[in-house]
Amino acid sequence: MPIQLIAANDLDLDESDRLFEEVDGQLVEMPPMSFFANWIAGRIFSRLDAYCTGTDFGFATIECLFHLAMPVHRNRRPDVAVVSWRRWPKDRPLPRTGNALDVTPNLMVEVISPTDLAEAVIEKVGEYFQAGAEQVWLVYPSQSRLQIFASPTSSRWLTRDDVIADLPFLPGFQFALREIFPEDPGATRS
Repeated sequence: MPIQLIAANDLDLDESDRLFEEVDGQLVEMPPMSFFANWIAGRIFSRLDAYCTGTDFGFATIECLFHLAMPVHRNRRPDVAVVSWRRWPKDRPLPRTGNALDVTPNLMVEVISPTDLAEAVIEKVGEYFQAGAEQVWLVYPSQSRLQIFASPTSSRWLTRDDVIADLPFLPGFQFALREIFPEDPGATRS
């Protein structure tokens, strides 16, 4: 599917159910996620949200737009993100209007769909770190694998048999990847 560019001032995002990112003043329509990729993103979000709530670490979001602190204009929409209270103070209200939250999440997660282009995903990884992300996860639902980036050039691969644990910026957080990757993609689990 070709990427469609639209001038940012030519679209009222509040009246659209389509998802966009903003790159250098142009709105880039995001290709739709597959049902399975969306399901996986929801499961990751639920684990991260439970951690954030239970430890009072911050908050987790799903498909929210963030204005990244970079020399070039970027509003990106990771599939899942975690923002600590250190980056967005707990007593600072979340905006009720506007499209992008002006903070770079600590963790940004991209769940890879068949419509995602590899070059575009790797470009986002670099941008996320340039803007100050502490970690980026790329999740490959069809392969039941997760790639954890500690920097744009350093990553490790995990499979459904591994456990995410011992993350320096999420103390005590852990979960088995089998909780998000079912053995049979058609099987659902709680």
